Amino acid sequence: LRATPPRMKHAGKQGTPARQAYEPPATRLQPDPSPVPPAPPSSGQPDNTSPPEAVPPPFSMLTIQCRGMYSTAEDIRLHVEQLDVPPAVVILTETKLTQGTSQQPWCRHTLQGYRMYHSTHPVWRNPQAGVSVALQRDIMDACDSVKEHTPEHLQGFLTHLELHLPASQPLHVLGTYYPTGVQGSRIIRQQINAYVCDIL
Repeated sequence: LRATPPRMKHAGKQGTPARQAYEPPATRLQPDPSPVPPAPPSSGQPDNTSPPEAVPPPFSMLTIQCRGMYSTAEDIRLHVEQLDVPPAVVILTETKLTQGTSQQPWCRHTLQGYRMYHSTHPVWRNPQAGVSVALQRDIMDACDSVKEHTPEHLQGFLTHLELHLPASQPLHVLGTYYPTGVQGSRIIRQQINAYVCDIL
């Protein structure tokens, strides 16, 4: 910017011109309030910093009380398929399956991409109780082995799977159904609690 010096004022006809102190004109230019610091000097060594590792998705579980799997199989399938992240384990309680119906195609294909394990009550004339555990295929492929430990006296009320994963302690998955309002319900609940406590 080039400033124009102000005009000199005359004291009078006979006097000499009076000079005033020069004042630079105001400017709108202001210093940067947040200057960018200079880049640090390079050491000349390559940057060996590795990018952060990807975090695996959480191991999620879903429990659904069916109250009869035959009449709710389609609803179960749609509900699981609409989830943003499919759960690794789906536990179905009160399936009311028999040993025969649990092997039928409609039952085996209810959850695509899962392997199902069923615990059915031995009463076949009036099916009741029933617990099924579905494992995602990706989990199955990652396991060295999957063992089923459901005890005979708790068939229909508990399903126990033991998953052996690489570089990990065995993972126990237990699905339970606590009966109420029928003969022997309290004893069955006590037996379930005792079994679970032994696992823990």
